[in-house]
Amino acid sequence: MEETKKAIVLAAGSGTRWGNYLGVPKQMIEIDGELLLLRTIRQLRARGFEVLVTVPKIGYFGDIPAKEIVGVDDIEIDKFINAKDHVGAIFFWGDTYFTDEAMDKITKSKYDFRFFGRKRGSITTGKNYGEIFAVKTNEMLFRKAEELRKMAPKLKRCATWELYRLICGYPLDKHIIEKHFTNIDDLTDDFDYPKDYGIWIDHYKTSKPVHISSVFQVLHKYNPKKILHIGGHTGEEGEIYKSMDAEFTFVEPVPEYAEVARKKGYDVMEIAVGPEKGEKDFNVRGVFSSFLLRKKELLPYQERWLAKHKEKTGQIRVKVIPLSDIQEGYDTLVVDTEGTTLDVLKSGRLDFKTIIAEVRRDVPAYYNEPPNEEIVKYLEENGYVERGVYGNNTIFTKQ
Repeated sequence: MEETKKAIVLAAGSGTRWGNYLGVPKQMIEIDGELLLLRTIRQLRARGFEVLVTVPKIGYFGDIPAKEIVGVDDIEIDKFINAKDHVGAIFFWGDTYFTDEAMDKITKSKYDFRFFGRKRGSITTGKNYGEIFAVKTNEMLFRKAEELRKMAPKLKRCATWELYRLICGYPLDKHIIEKHFTNIDDLTDDFDYPKDYGIWIDHYKTSKPVHISSVFQVLHKYNPKKILHIGGHTGEEGEIYKSMDAEFTFVEPVPEYAEVARKKGYDVMEIAVGPEKGEKDFNVRGVFSSFLLRKKELLPYQERWLAKHKEKTGQIRVKVIPLSDIQEGYDTLVVDTEGTTLDVLKSGRLDFKTIIAEVRRDVPAYYNEPPNEEIVKYLEENGYVERGVYGNNTIFTKQ
């Protein structure tokens, strides 16, 4: 029987340098609709790992899909000392955004022990110094951690870089990186200070069009002929659809957004889709517009995004019709409706060849939003198979 792979996500730090920026611990900042800590847990579970999270106290981060371990560290090296019962586990920093490529590089490593990080500053993320993001452990590493802990009173720093240097036989105060280290220099980075996050998010947004559109860039493999895109906003995906020689229609209830898409020359239905015909209140909040209200713990990121992009907010009355009224002739359905995916799906006939739906988040982001499991189950019951997760979207095809 294959031994269970174990990952420990380190999230028990005091967060003093972060200073409750955005009104949340840094592990709970939201990136593309997903909380950072939940993203890391999801990535690890998807790769077959049992996940444990060190926390200041049980329940500190709310209900998370992982076992919690209370771990208070007097100094940084204690994070290893306190987890010496978990020899062989890979330690991941809880305040780090891991790309999927970085996560694969770390979790597939065949080394007995290994440090994973960036040797120096990065043009990609904008940070001007090196970082350690994860450590694969063995018995020797824990012994060295205990040895270093005894030296702590005489050291200026007693952290992971010092552990690395001790193991390699380098001077503890010299930044030498030659062995036992895998370099990762992509969008992977951690957030010690608010300025770290501010610099990173600006670089991330520069690369975001490629990141977000990736699901649509693989859509051509499924040969779409006619696409119905519900929640079209201002038609950002229009050029990608045109490159596939596909016909397409955006469905967008906010008049200002619909008009922007029309000015691009796109076909637009200025309506909302739901199970009940009639009119209904709709919350206008940029790309977060929805019938539902955002959960209060997720509002800080949203408010900051809206302010930065000078988005108008408010509530309007919109016309609502069921999917069944407009779906005739379309072979591909895209649902990007911020929390109401299941309502949209249930309002029509699921006879599309391909469906792209926003179902990736580990926990609902809106009040009264059904969990992702219900959406996936409903699609599976109607003969659909999951083909891949890309950003906030999952692609399904009819069996």
